[in-house]
Amino acid sequence: MITSIYLVVKHQPCSSDGTYTSSSFDVSATDGAVFGQSLPDFTVYNNNFYQLNSEDLEVYVYDNTGTYTTTHFGILGGAISNTIGITYYNNHFYITQYISVDDGAPEAEVYKYTTAGVYVSTYDLTGVADYPGAIEYYDGSFYILVSGETLYQFNTDFNLIDTFDVTNSGAFYPSGMTVYDDQFWMISTSTDTAYLFEGNVPADAIAPTVDTFSPSDGATEVAVDANLVITFNEAVDVESGNIIIYDASNDSVVETIDVTSGLVTGTGTITITVNLSANLEQGENYYVQIDATAFDDAASNGFVGVVDETTWNFSTVPAPRSSSGSYRRVTHSIPLIHPTSTTPPTDCLPSYNFSPSTGVKCPTSNPTNPSEPSAFQFLTNLFLGMNHPDVLKLQQYLNAHGFTLTTTGPGSIDNETNMFGSLTKKALIKFQLAKGITPAVGYFGPVTRGVVGK
Repeated sequence: MITSIYLVVKHQPCSSDGTYTSSSFDVSATDGAVFGQSLPDFTVYNNNFYQLNSEDLEVYVYDNTGTYTTTHFGILGGAISNTIGITYYNNHFYITQYISVDDGAPEAEVYKYTTAGVYVSTYDLTGVADYPGAIEYYDGSFYILVSGETLYQFNTDFNLIDTFDVTNSGAFYPSGMTVYDDQFWMISTSTDTAYLFEGNVPADAIAPTVDTFSPSDGATEVAVDANLVITFNEAVDVESGNIIIYDASNDSVVETIDVTSGLVTGTGTITITVNLSANLEQGENYYVQIDATAFDDAASNGFVGVVDETTWNFSTVPAPRSSSGSYRRVTHSIPLIHPTSTTPPTDCLPSYNFSPSTGVKCPTSNPTNPSEPSAFQFLTNLFLGMNHPDVLKLQQYLNAHGFTLTTTGPGSIDNETNMFGSLTKKALIKFQLAKGITPAVGYFGPVTRGVVGK
């Protein structure tokens, strides 16, 4: 077999006359190539050239000096001359391909592979009724040459956006292209001479979208010191507005972060990182909202923002268990007071069963109502995440006094539990607010115990 030798020729990329600037390099590792058919396209990733070979149905790798290094991966389901274009975007390769159906018309497709060469999925190019060729990703869209006459624009899900005539009045039929300096550069092999065609890239009218959130939506056991990371489908710039973190248990604002502050980084890239000024609480549920004015792309298309409670929500890692098996809070802003003093308290009011300063039971001479003694004496501080028999008594008390946890399921009347969860906390906050207890944060300590039974 005669080895066909083809050269990749480097031309000055910023000059419309295609000035030759350096030596070519040999890509003869692709044996049996047919000019214009077997080496139709290549792309660049990680400082290497990835050469598409539609004869061998392989992708070959050359380093940036032009040295062949390896055969990277085989093309799934391809056919000779039917695999035409390749490009790289967001850690994946995209390859255009067509197959002939019964009526002889081509069926255009795009195959998606990981950078390791693993097949991911196939996209049908709906609306394309001819042969797809070179493919390029640019600024939120894929652009595909079709039959050397039309440039098709697709979004990242390969839904058709627009088409553009690139035949140049019938005198020029491009077969390959790339994007540089916000312009398309196309080459034609329809004659013995290669031509460079300079055409303006269609105006970007597509708003950026989010590819991934971190923590991901619905994530659990998120570290309390985790950053918030937003990965967009294209580079975005910080503009103005806020990113707001809410406590999902009561919709209160945990932190409001100005996107122009030093806590938000990554402007001009696809990755925006938000570093919270303080750690989140353990065992809590949160959701995040983003103002619609916060980010836009290079064409000033604004990100629509996040305005609901479900698009981005997550929960933090629970508080660690104590040796007894119940949960304990690692840190808390309110000190725990243990009734260890034997000195009779002096700060008992008529409505108090226990001293707010020592936790010691108030003298029987100061009962709330001597004829209606409290049915249960609370001696333990209770808080979110705790598993304790007194929690059941607290839930029963709240349910019986009009501060209902829930109407059905665990925590409802006759279905009280030992677990101090978000329902207990919400009901306790309502009780504390009604009784004028401050701070009303859902912590069942000496002050709140002192008014229970009133």
